[in-house]
Amino acid sequence: MQDSPRTFNREREIARRRKLLEKVHWPRLTMFLMVSLTGAVGFLASYLMLRAGVGAMWIRYPLATGIAYGAFLFFLWCWLHAGNSESEADIGDDIEPVERERKSGSSGDIGSGWDFGNAGDDGIALFLVIIAVLALATGAVLAISVIVTAPALLAELLVDVALAGGLYKRVRGIDRHGNWLGTAVRRTGWIFAVVALILAITGGIAQKLTPGAQSIGQALHLRPVEPGFEGSPDPLSD
Repeated sequence: MQDSPRTFNREREIARRRKLLEKVHWPRLTMFLMVSLTGAVGFLASYLMLRAGVGAMWIRYPLATGIAYGAFLFFLWCWLHAGNSESEADIGDDIEPVERERKSGSSGDIGSGWDFGNAGDDGIALFLVIIAVLALATGAVLAISVIVTAPALLAELLVDVALAGGLYKRVRGIDRHGNWLGTAVRRTGWIFAVVALILAITGGIAQKLTPGAQSIGQALHLRPVEPGFEGSPDPLSD
């Protein structure tokens, strides 16, 4: 006699998967590695775009964030693909100092890289430091939130992969229209959108206050662009 179908409870199955992940895997460490690799991809993308002539920070930084997000989704896919065999076996179980450039004066006077003969330069530098710190702090908080909630996110993605593959047999009440990518974008897309917006605003302000700067580092040091490496004209200088 065949077993009668069981009713599927998504939240309960996600909770079961989460307990299993925390028991036999390292979900937060896994997510930390993925977030770290994602950040590295973003920095590399920004550097390559700068070398290609995209000097406008308010354009380059959001684009780099978008590329990094694509890499993040790819890393999630790799993790899910690598864990498919394990997840199938578990179904139905009851387990649980940058050097500053110097500026020469007309009569041999030499000033610091921060001194441009304008009393407002220190104020601009301080303001840039503040917005840069705020941007970094916000990005760090959002990254930490992804790492802390990794067990729940990864467990939900595993359930979606199992549902899409028809791996839950003899159960009722299943919505098979969902997919892991939709869940991942719904849970993490807004985080990367916020990061992209913050970087765009930060880059735009930095480039407005220090025309010619093509990175936050150049803006913080009030460094002119080196000859022979000029990218796009400052889009906010008008």
